[in-house]
Amino acid sequence: MDRDQEDQGPRAALLADDGNDVSGQDSAPSTPARAPRSRRWTTVAVMLILVMAAVATAGYVFAGSRNTDTGLRGLRQQLFEGTLARLGRPSDRDTREAVEFLVRHMPAHDTHELKAAYLASNVKLAMKAHQMYKDRWTGSLPWIVFLNDVLPYASLAEPRDDWRQTFFSFMQKLVADCETADCVALRLNEESWKIVQPAIIFEAAPPDELNSYSPFQTMHRHNSSCTGLAIFLVDALRSVGVPARVAGVPHWNKPRNKCPHGDSDAQCGNHNWVEAFVNGSWHFIDQHGNSKILDAGWFFPGDTDLQQAGQANHSIFSTSWAPTSILQTEDRTGAYSEFDAARRFPMVWDWKSDVPAWESVRFYHAKSGKDPHV
Repeated sequence: MDRDQEDQGPRAALLADDGNDVSGQDSAPSTPARAPRSRRWTTVAVMLILVMAAVATAGYVFAGSRNTDTGLRGLRQQLFEGTLARLGRPSDRDTREAVEFLVRHMPAHDTHELKAAYLASNVKLAMKAHQMYKDRWTGSLPWIVFLNDVLPYASLAEPRDDWRQTFFSFMQKLVADCETADCVALRLNEESWKIVQPAIIFEAAPPDELNSYSPFQTMHRHNSSCTGLAIFLVDALRSVGVPARVAGVPHWNKPRNKCPHGDSDAQCGNHNWVEAFVNGSWHFIDQHGNSKILDAGWFFPGDTDLQQAGQANHSIFSTSWAPTSILQTEDRTGAYSEFDAARRFPMVWDWKSDVPAWESVRFYHAKSGKDPHV
């Protein structure tokens, strides 16, 4: 099924429900007493159509996103219109849909702090990479995965650097001879750190703390702990059209002989790494690690096998731009079928921030062959 066929359902239903009211002409009321209600409902219907026509310009019109506040909806509408204006009011459906998805699900605080020019630049460059590598690794990419895991300008609550042009200029040279997404993922995990000299290296941070967060901070320091390195590699992959996201654990669920004080012990602290959508499925990457293959790292399978689904501190999570409960409903491709919807990505250094997430324990246990009943 192509995207046009796939997305006709909700939009066609909306037009069918309200089409008779758009003209503003009421049919003759059966009794005088019912006329005022008919006119009121007609007015409401027309207003609804006008609002929906302005905002719902594409197929992914998600109910239940972060748009419950009237003032917030207004800010999103302004950013949506401003971003389209910066892009020259494109007529193609894909670009308009990308703008809508990005703005509809952006964190509330970003609507106050980010400008339309910043969003327009991100959309333009994300679409450029998607088109540039159509004949190689982006051609068969599910559109919803592009929207949720390539298009976004951030992963967690890191400062919003304008990283995409800088990364695209450097990373495209590194992957010039790659034909597949796995080549891109492995190449960038090995070479992307050389974007500055001396090259970026790992430097541990104290438990539950960060020493670097955003990609430009990491470049300036020439080092970061696991979280900053994960965000950096996610952005490197996204810059050349490969879907990527941050994965991690708030705490490792190690036995008492290794962590006698439980979660407060350093060995049971948090850890973050990278997941990439490669050749039609999700794989994990030990960023800046020694492995030359996907789905390998010091924490797998020994530590990941001990993590437990439904246990906030001892589960495994993967980031998402849109709320995952919505993606579960809207995704018709099966790209997220190995994961379970979660409310948020727990960040031990920033408990107050809400970042949508998948719970990924089932995914990692399946990869290791762990018996789900044990």
